[in-house]
Amino acid sequence: SVGRLGAKAALWNGEVLQGTAPPTLSTTTPVIGTTLSVTNGSWSTTAVLYDYQWEDCSAAGCAVIPGAVNASYTPQPRDAGYTLVAQVTALNSWGAVIFPSAASNVIAMSTPTYSTAFGTTGSESEKLSKPAGVAVDSEGNVWVADLGGNRVEKFSSSGAFLGSYSPDVMLEPAGVAFSVTNGDIYVTNRGRDRIDQLSTSGSLIRSFGGEGTALGKLQHPGQLAVDSHGDVWVADTSNKRVDEFSPSGTYLGSTSGGQNGNKMAKQFEAPVGIAECGGTLYVADETANDVQALPDAGGYLNTFGSAGTENGQFSKPQQVACDPAGNAVYVVDSNNSRIQELNSGGTFLLKFGSFGSGEGKFSSPAGVAVGPAGVVYVGDSANNRISKWKAS
Repeated sequence: SVGRLGAKAALWNGEVLQGTAPPTLSTTTPVIGTTLSVTNGSWSTTAVLYDYQWEDCSAAGCAVIPGAVNASYTPQPRDAGYTLVAQVTALNSWGAVIFPSAASNVIAMSTPTYSTAFGTTGSESEKLSKPAGVAVDSEGNVWVADLGGNRVEKFSSSGAFLGSYSPDVMLEPAGVAFSVTNGDIYVTNRGRDRIDQLSTSGSLIRSFGGEGTALGKLQHPGQLAVDSHGDVWVADTSNKRVDEFSPSGTYLGSTSGGQNGNKMAKQFEAPVGIAECGGTLYVADETANDVQALPDAGGYLNTFGSAGTENGQFSKPQQVACDPAGNAVYVVDSNNSRIQELNSGGTFLLKFGSFGSGEGKFSSPAGVAVGPAGVVYVGDSANNRISKWKAS
């Protein structure tokens, strides 16, 4: 914003504008959805105008929050995992001086609450056998790659069975993704080393990939994701790379880990989970027990996570999904029987679930998807069901 001094503003009187006490936040513990404000602080001489800019901060530095230019601000889900700082600019006839507030505490994300589960063990239609990948289409329907049943199943958001599809002898489907570009469903046909493209009625449109190590071929592919352009990204597990295809299956390129200046990414060991969030790919490596963040245009951003049971650590991570705002990711932490959410910088935000067969429990979870209003669906593989969690 730009301020202009009034016509009757006093000329500089030789007194330099200096901050004597920093601005303060109305609370040091911000909560998502609850407005807080910042004072102007104290100054050595009178300021004519004040401007404001709120920032998200972490150990890596601070980033401007677009549009947050008032004395008050309401934290959004994208701010979770960061601290808040308000930069106050005082302006008079001498000039302008910026004085930041102290950083708030880290903003917490509310943990989803268990809602219900659907699907039961069995080989018949409507039942599940080792459900793996999960996706939500534009109507809120839930698609499940039923790995043990060699088919894809479709449920309503409330869990009503809508259909079962296994075109052209599907074998061990591991991943499923919905394309908002063409409305089709893409399935990782892992047992046949290919990707099957289906209509929402379950009919086969085409298959692409095929077994091999050459570029454009696949070996034991895991999960897949579709970006905003409709391109299909596949975690090509045994080839230790991520492959990109056009919506019609034309091979476009691969990466086995990237680099950006002095930032070097190690090579993938066993990439299995993948999500595309606002131009960034998040790839879960089940052997390295970490997640790599890569720009989908090429390069490298960050690697986070390590082997373990603590917050932000993983044991055999599987599918990855974007949160509704696209600024954080849910990661299936399979051997720890839980789902973890981390922000785009890799900061731990929340976790839910634990080992068991009761309500809100998981056993070898494999898939995760986020639907409208932040509802989270989890493919609970060993319990042969889909677990539904509502955003708080």
